[in-house]
Amino acid sequence: MSDVSVSENIRALAREGLKVAEIARRLGIRYQHAYNVLKQSPAPSSAAARDSQGKVSLDLTDALVLVSCVSQKLTRPAPAQLLYRSEWFLKVRKVVESQKADWLILSALHGVIAPDTEIAPYEKTLNTADVIERRAWAENTLRQLGPHLIGRRRVVIFAGQRYREFLVPALHDDGYEVDVPMANLRIGEQLAWLTSRS
Repeated sequence: MSDVSVSENIRALAREGLKVAEIARRLGIRYQHAYNVLKQSPAPSSAAARDSQGKVSLDLTDALVLVSCVSQKLTRPAPAQLLYRSEWFLKVRKVVESQKADWLILSALHGVIAPDTEIAPYEKTLNTADVIERRAWAENTLRQLGPHLIGRRRVVIFAGQRYREFLVPALHDDGYEVDVPMANLRIGEQLAWLTSRS
């Protein structure tokens, strides 16, 4: 494999949200090599491009946007878009809706939920699920996504690693362009990133 294709693979895995150590392990390269490639020229997400002022803008045109559920919820049944109450979720929703993007919610309990689907509060997260359960969740979620992906090329994901780990490779394998705009940002950085775009 040439140095150019290794660098491209490093950037592609970083866009999927993998950390440097995992990228190095998957590609069988030294950590420092992966780190240096990303430090010198981090690969921008195609959903996140620089505007004329140099600020990273977000383009959700023609994309299906997937937004993960969160633990903060109302205590009564409500449409999914209103049930989830964290600051992070509200900011993502505002950004997505401001672009009139088609979006769905990734739920640890339900798989995929349309924003207007009424559901009851629940306590379940993939963050504490084992790998077998996470893989089964991803397979079920991919089946649910099928009808929503017809005629689409791009998927943009706002979700943590546990929600993406099996979805992103499967979507790539099926020929979709997948963007994870906030993949390598900590929660405070994500909130700032979202605030600057709403």
